[in-house]
Amino acid sequence: MASPTTSLPEIPGGTANWDYRYAWVRDSSFVLGALQQAMCADEAKRYFGWLAGAALDGDPDRDTQVLFGCDGERLLHEVELDHLEGFGGARPVRIGNGAFAQRQLDVYGHILEAGKSYVDVDDYDERLQRFLCQSASRAAHRWHLPDSGIWEVRSEQQHYSSSKLMCWVALDRACELAGRLGPEADPATWRRERNAIARVLNAEAWDPRRARFGSIV
Repeated sequence: MASPTTSLPEIPGGTANWDYRYAWVRDSSFVLGALQQAMCADEAKRYFGWLAGAALDGDPDRDTQVLFGCDGERLLHEVELDHLEGFGGARPVRIGNGAFAQRQLDVYGHILEAGKSYVDVDDYDERLQRFLCQSASRAAHRWHLPDSGIWEVRSEQQHYSSSKLMCWVALDRACELAGRLGPEADPATWRRERNAIARVLNAEAWDPRRARFGSIV
């Protein structure tokens, strides 16, 4: 879980009181990397298996869901409990988290980065192959779309350089792993879209005056 709490205010007296009693794909990928670095191979294998089981789905037209209940629950509709107050009187108290329905494109890069480091722990079973291929293919077909970003903004979706960069990471790692990913691997498409992302970021996000990447307008 990201946290065992709900409605702990980010700012005292504010309304950013979210329910964090869920597992985020992004955070889970970091945990997986930590387990591998700690030489906890069995735990890493079971954890990656849980993540794949929760996130893998059969709908090619959908985005990968970005957070789940700890038993793999998918429907996490957000409800405000007006009769309760949180820490320090924080309101509203919420259960559920509406971010479960957001598009967050960076998760594909985190998944494939975790998959790349996982190869040193064990070979991929069929489910992990499908999960990694699905993540890479979704990055290839969705990187050009706006999303809610790592900040999970609840206003209109935007084009974030960080999201597109992580799609590049997903496709770059998928190309490296293609020989291990079974019959669904599509390295030609992944390579083409990876290169397209690089061209867009260099053309539209690079700020030569400041010598850094910024937002895509």
